[in-house]
Amino acid sequence: MHEAEASLHDEIKTNSESLKNTIADIHKQQEDLKHDVVVLKKFIKNPKSNDNDQMEINFGIRGFKDVGWRTAQSTGAFAYMPYATAQEFADIYRIQDEINIAQHQAARDAIISLAPFTNMSKDDSPTSEQATVMKDHIEVLQGQLSLLGSWVNSLDEKYKTFLTAHP
Repeated sequence: MHEAEASLHDEIKTNSESLKNTIADIHKQQEDLKHDVVVLKKFIKNPKSNDNDQMEINFGIRGFKDVGWRTAQSTGAFAYMPYATAQEFADIYRIQDEINIAQHQAARDAIISLAPFTNMSKDDSPTSEQATVMKDHIEVLQGQLSLLGSWVNSLDEKYKTFLTAHP
């Protein structure tokens, strides 16, 4: 195995191991957001209720190791690899790039969902209109997380296939 291939293989193996936590985090975030929508729906129906349900909107971006990939691209190392191998690497890193884009969009959606809280004091609560807008934004975030989950599952399959074929 060429040195660049070995480096990329190790990078993919490391990324594969960390992906398990990403999948679990997405599922937890989706469950938290379902709860948040329920809380907001109750509030929208009755803004004066003293229901102290807590909401939790969290999102973190997980990066992928890609120094080996960038180095192989910039040094022309792919010219020394079989085409099929280079294509396998390209497919994996393309999905990683898509996930990075989806993560950044989800982070933006999370920020927009939280925006109404920015200038509220501890004792304030959103208006019914603000709660409706927040619910709508949270539902957009739920959709973005579904897309992200799909990409992550696809990448997980690519990793497994690759690592099985190249132990």
